[in-house]
Amino acid sequence: MPTPPTTPGAQPVVVVGAGLSGLCCALRLHEAGREVVVVERSDRVGGRVATDRRDGFLLDRGFQVLLTSYPEVQDRLDLDALELRAFRSGSAVRLPDRTCLIADPYREPWTAVRALFTPLLSLPDALRAHGLRRRLLRPGPFRGRASDLLAESGISEGLLASFFRPFFQGVTLDAELGVPADYFAFLVRMFAHGEATLPRDGMAAVPQQLARRLPEGSVRLQTGARAVGRDHVVLDDGTRLDASGVVVATEGPAAARLTEAPAPSGHRSTTCVYFAVRGAPPFAPKVLLLNGTGAGRTLHMSVPSVVQPSYAPDGHHLVSVTTLGDADEHVVEAVRADLRAWFGNAADDWTHLHTSAVPYALPALDTDEAVMERQGAVSLASGVVVCGDHLATPSIQGAMSAGRSAAELVLTRP
Repeated sequence: MPTPPTTPGAQPVVVVGAGLSGLCCALRLHEAGREVVVVERSDRVGGRVATDRRDGFLLDRGFQVLLTSYPEVQDRLDLDALELRAFRSGSAVRLPDRTCLIADPYREPWTAVRALFTPLLSLPDALRAHGLRRRLLRPGPFRGRASDLLAESGISEGLLASFFRPFFQGVTLDAELGVPADYFAFLVRMFAHGEATLPRDGMAAVPQQLARRLPEGSVRLQTGARAVGRDHVVLDDGTRLDASGVVVATEGPAAARLTEAPAPSGHRSTTCVYFAVRGAPPFAPKVLLLNGTGAGRTLHMSVPSVVQPSYAPDGHHLVSVTTLGDADEHVVEAVRADLRAWFGNAADDWTHLHTSAVPYALPALDTDEAVMERQGAVSLASGVVVCGDHLATPSIQGAMSAGRSAAELVLTRP
């Protein structure tokens, strides 16, 4: 779409933070004809959506996927340009003595039927899971928490413990699945209607694509803000940027330090341990392998390079193992012990590439109130607008929609 003309002499809107919220806010303002400046303390865009390159491997910071069904993803991103590759619809579950595949019966009916002949899935559980899926695909309303919906479903404790909990714990990083029921239903719909994908250049390609659509020079990296007001931002070096509006699009704790916005109630952390494997992949299905054993530190593992070959150099594969909580000095040893139990002594030959500890991976969403109507942005008494997934839902969708909402607040001011 053509860019509307800017008003000559007008001060820019200054956006603090170049994560997904800040970039989407800036992009909407730019499309509306407003001059915009984005200041970012780090040396890259993307915030928590980041990818490191190491010895030819792509290492996302924490296990991440791009769900193509997210409305903001469909509206804002050129998915073809990202050259996405998709996981299969389903998961594998590691039981104490075997690995079983479970799949969406609407997409892989024969895989779903075969699961009925394993210890993982009984016919009554399959029917109850189908009933839960049908219920969650309807508009609602949904009350309570995700854990309540699962408890009310009648699904056996065995299937809840081996599949439902580890899968959605990996999505929400909430060990208790205390997220609101309406958000849980939204996630189920997104997985049912779209694909979980990896971009060719890693998850960092998502914010990079957004940043490239902004005018050259409008994103200033390694430029932190130490104070904000309705019409200005003071940078770390003391420089004052006059502004026609100010949006703080940082993580919740940083926003609370800069503004009078209350600090979020908490956050979720995760640790991802990466291994390099020479030769054939140790696990070939394009699905997550969930830990259904009831033991060990691992939540799930995957081989991203089976899904997206660019994640590993020729002749190698990348193994990604996710755990909940903060990293400690024993995490690699504990994860390798899990892998040894599943894959035998061959796991000892896998080379530890990196441990990606993400202390602030997602804001906590610990409430039983409905949250899907949250706008993700608020205009404070000071005149500063604050936005982010901590004011929406802890997801790529939440972050992107929060940025759009913040821009609309700025644009509707007199």
